Amino acid sequence: MQNWELVQRYSRQQILPGIGEEGQRKLGESHVLILGCGALGCLTASALIRAGVGRLRLVDRGVVALHNLQRQILYDEADARMGLAKAIAAESSLKEVNHQVRVEGIVTNFSSGNALSLVEGVDLALDGLDNYESRFLLNDVAWKTGIPWIYGAAVGTVGLTATFLPHQTPCFRCLHPELPPPDTILDCTVAGVINAVPWMVAAIQAAEAVKLLVGDPSLNKGLLLVDPWNHNYEKIVLATRASCPTCRGHYSFLDGSL
Repeated sequence: MQNWELVQRYSRQQILPGIGEEGQRKLGESHVLILGCGALGCLTASALIRAGVGRLRLVDRGVVALHNLQRQILYDEADARMGLAKAIAAESSLKEVNHQVRVEGIVTNFSSGNALSLVEGVDLALDGLDNYESRFLLNDVAWKTGIPWIYGAAVGTVGLTATFLPHQTPCFRCLHPELPPPDTILDCTVAGVINAVPWMVAAIQAAEAVKLLVGDPSLNKGLLLVDPWNHNYEKIVLATRASCPTCRGHYSFLDGSL
């Protein structure tokens, strides 16, 4: 891309004191993994590709369905009619936005068998997952490899996000010591979701990602809760648990030693 085109494309972002030319260069050299191409994954991917992150790796095993279109912005009715794989449909859509960014869509399930290979070479992982077990696995991989990750969840009218920095902040398992019982877990198929919630969560995730990649130290060190329906916004302080197995170097979800 010619210099003038770079200046034009990122001009409104590059004039920010926290980014500038050097920050834009760092974004262009960054490699980000997005796990899950649902609402959060679509939105964070769209934000980061428009910000000029140099490479995105998208991982999802699912296909586009009509009910996804209420909140998943990278898909359209044709994708749903054909039942396209989300990772492939998202890759195609994103390449139309910024052809200079390398986008890699991978149709697979995130598992202990491929987790380390999927994070290889990335600078940051973003959570667009839909279950606790996969997040526990991502947390293990992050602490083992030193790769930061940004948690995100949205269900009903409530969204949650937190930024986890391996060996610097509490980890996800400090927040959730054990997997919740299956009958206590709400998801969008049971509780529904208004589309504003994942959009709000993804906006925070994307902002945190850009800050982290350009080296801005003002990262979120707590758990943020947003509920625009009931006008509730909270920041919850997190604490490291002395008995946390992940913080102590035991990666049971990754090595299968549960």
